[in-house]
Order: sequence, then structure tokens, then C-alpha cells
Amino acid sequence: MKTKIFFLSLLFALISMGACEKDNDSGPPHLRKHTCDADYVHNPKLDYGSVIDQEGNSYKTMIIGSQEWMAENLKTSSYRNGNPIPNVQSKDEWVQLDAGAWVHYDNNVENECPYGKLYNWYAVSDNRGLCPTGWRVPTDDDWDQLTDHLGDLNSAGAKMKSAGTVYWAGENSGAVNSSGFSGLPGGSSINGDFNEIGKHGRWWSSTKHPTFGSAYYRQLNHHLASVKRHDLSQYQGFSVRCIRE
Repeated sequence: MKTKIFFLSLLFALISMGACEKDNDSGPPHLRKHTCDADYVHNPKLDYGSVIDQEGNSYKTMIIGSQEWMAENLKTSSYRNGNPIPNVQSKDEWVQLDAGAWVHYDNNVENECPYGKLYNWYAVSDNRGLCPTGWRVPTDDDWDQLTDHLGDLNSAGAKMKSAGTVYWAGENSGAVNSSGFSGLPGGSSINGDFNEIGKHGRWWSSTKHPTFGSAYYRQLNHHLASVKRHDLSQYQGFSVRCIRE
């Protein structure tokens, strides 16, 4: 009798585990829970380098033309000198900031894998340094050099986006990730509201607009093979990539 009860308990446990796995694999692909497997994010045909930030987080890197880029979004919660960057989760507080801050998309720590953190531009421009030693946030010109090397703004996005739809919503137009940049759609925080994870990725440059007090960024979209260049207010929350100095 005890043996029968044991086997029934074991069978129930296995069925429950299967149900949990099924639940985790339900819903739109880009909202499912996955491990940060390199096969989902990076190009397995390319050889990546690596860099470690001030908190010990490790990132893959890729040489593209004459530049070396992080191939993952930044995750640090401190500046290079060790000072903490505030995690500001309140929408009302976020839009009033004039100093550096970060947030997880939807205030959900699970979104750090693989999308990283979202930072306002005040964190980008802080002289304590957001990137690891020997690295910096790319300028507007750095981004231009990258897209020029990959063709032009109209076609470079396909070569920069992670392939497939594990993390991208629906279509992922033209994505081949031949550059190894491995761009992901981490969404953004616009005026304090979280915006379109799975559909676009936005990355700051360190360059201010000369007139409007905004700053330039680059955008990849799920339905386009192009790269968009825009500028927005400095309190918006975008992803960050670093480039080697």
C-alpha cells in the first residue's frame, strides 16, 4: 500500500511539473519566460569577446568594422566609481528627475534577462561613468559609423537585430544579426509609461540635440529592417549599449 501511494505521489508531481512548464510556455513568444540562452539572442556563427562591468556583470562583445560594441544591454545599477544609481519606480517621480536613474521594464526584475535596464539620459551623461572602465556610451557619430559600416539606415537594422521571434513580437522583419550586435526589443519608458516591449528597442547616444535640450537615440523595430534616428527628452528611459574607447 505504501509503495502504491509513493508511485501515485510521484506521478502527481510529474504531472504538476508538466503543467507548470506548459504555463511558462504560454502567451505571446516575447512574453514567455526563457533562460538568457545565447542561441536566442546572439549569432552562434560568430565569435564574441567579453567585458565585465563595475558590478561584475559579464557581457558579450563584438567587433563591427573598426568598433567594438557590447552585444548585450547594460545591467549595472551603479556608476563606475561605485556610487549607486537610484531605481525610481514611480511614474510621477520619474518625469520630474534631473539626475540619473534606472528602472526595469514594468518594474519587473525578470525583464532584466535578457533586456537589461532602462536608464534616463542623466545617467548616461553623468561624469561618474555608466560604462565599464575603457568603455563609454556611444556618441551620435559612433552610431552613424556603425550603420554606415552595415550599409545605411534603411538596411542596417536587419543586420543588427537578434534573429527569430523568441523575444520579438510577431514578425521580425529581415532580422539576420549578421553583425553580431544582437539588438533586442527591450521597450522603453516614455513619460513614465512603459512602452512596447517586444516591438522595439531604443538605445541612447551621449549626444545632446544642439537646440532642444533633448538627446539622440537609435531605434530598432520588429516590423522594419531599418534603423531610426530620433531625439527625445532626457528623462525618458531607454536601453544602453557601450562601445570600447
